[in-house]
Order: sequence, then C-alpha cells, then structure tokens
Amino acid sequence: MLRGYGPQQAMAPEAVSRIQSNRRVNLAFYFVIFWLPTIASLLLLVRLWNEGELMGRGAALCACWFLLSLCTQYFAWNPALWAVGLVSQTGLAIFMSVKWKNGS
Repeated sequence: MLRGYGPQQAMAPEAVSRIQSNRRVNLAFYFVIFWLPTIASLLLLVRLWNEGELMGRGAALCACWFLLSLCTQYFAWNPALWAVGLVSQTGLAIFMSVKWKNGS
C-alpha cells in the first residue's frame, strides 16, 4: 500500500477551529465586498433624492447608474463582469458621497 493513500485520519480540533475561523473571515470579507457598496449607493441615492440635491437628468443618471451596476454585479456570468459591476457601484457611492459632502 502506498503511503498517504490509506484511510483518512480525524482532524485535530485546532485545525477544525482554524478552518471555521477562516470561513467567518471570508463571510465578513464577502459582506464588505459584495453588499457594502450597494447599500452605501442606495442610501446615498435615497438621501440625496429626498434632500432635493438630485433632480432632473442628474437623478435619472444616478438611478440608471445604480440599476445598471446592480444588474451587472448580481447577474454577472463571469468574474470579470462582476468586478465591473462592483467597481461601478463603488464609483457611484464615491460620486454621491462627494456630492453630498459638497452640498451641490
């Protein structure tokens, strides 16, 4: 019998704990990367809209930008397209936070 190809041995408790903590970190990282730009963009869009700082074509442009980024990010069929949606969503959040900070 070849070495290393026998029955699997049980993992040590420390190894199991390390794997579980890595999963928690991955879920936290997933939340930050996936949801935070979307939530920030949506909240800023609603806030600017309610304060009257987004009107006319500016409001339509930001709303379309948000929806296009959202669809690109969530319905992407490959990682490159998902990354484009993420960057676009992040750019929108940055744009609207600067607009809100400047008050124009």
